[in-house]
Amino acid sequence: TQLCAYSQDMIKFYTSEGNFAYVGIDNAFTFNPKNPSKDKFIFKTNRGRIDSDNGRYYFKTMSKDSTEISVYKISNGDTSLMHKEFIKIRKIADPSISVRGIELKAKIDKSIFRNAETLEGFLDIDNTLKNAFHIKSFKLTIISKAKTESFESYTNVFTGEMRGRLNNLNTGDKLLFEKIIASGPDGTTRYISHPDYVEVK
Repeated sequence: TQLCAYSQDMIKFYTSEGNFAYVGIDNAFTFNPKNPSKDKFIFKTNRGRIDSDNGRYYFKTMSKDSTEISVYKISNGDTSLMHKEFIKIRKIADPSISVRGIELKAKIDKSIFRNAETLEGFLDIDNTLKNAFHIKSFKLTIISKAKTESFESYTNVFTGEMRGRLNNLNTGDKLLFEKIIASGPDGTTRYISHPDYVEVK
């Protein structure tokens, strides 16, 4: 795969923990040589493809192994290798779930659920993937002192019945999210396991 572009930064991916790419998605990166110039460059990869969009560059691979990216400089009609780098590839981790960007852990303030509209996927990795999973369906069980009620949604939106109960939660109520199906940025659809109750405080 080849792409002609003007220089930006030594190959750097937009991830917060080191220089790596995720398998199966478009990973944005920049390139800037140590000695900036107006020379053109060709990017080549031995596994995957490289594209550009409005001055940004994207690398995508289905390989789970390290991938090599080479950068060739074009100057006065000659092409020469100027940089070669091995990029680590990471699998996208299984997500958790969130409401209003707040991950649903052991205890959550009931105000988070008041007038909430959607259940969302959550990845505490970096800003690139935090909202990358889209919930397709889920089951919600609310356990209170008086009764236990179960509801199902076939989208990521809380149904009217769900919202009615979520707007009237009491301290000590427990929520159980089950049968959560989500589509990921790598094109896969998977079940999200969230076995623990969320207690309302």
